[in-house]
Amino acid sequence: MSFFQCKFYKSSTLVSELQEVRNDYQLRRMEKIISGANLLLLDELSYEKFNQEECELLFKVIAERSECSSTVIIHQSCSSIFR
Repeated sequence: MSFFQCKFYKSSTLVSELQEVRNDYQLRRMEKIISGANLLLLDELSYEKFNQEECELLFKVIAERSECSSTVIIHQSCSSIFR
């Protein structure tokens, strides 16, 4: 039996976790775990401001998934929150 694996991250949380494991030299291990998911959901990407290093970490994760797995970026506009 095959299972569909999905990972959900708030974008700022994912970047923080990537930085933590990068400092512990476990970045590649976490990238493999993320790339193993059939679907990656990233929430609140447009609300965050990332520095150059954070952008590179996030871009690498998304780029590595682009040919073999799906990534969905979730965005809820502020106007729809107050309706």
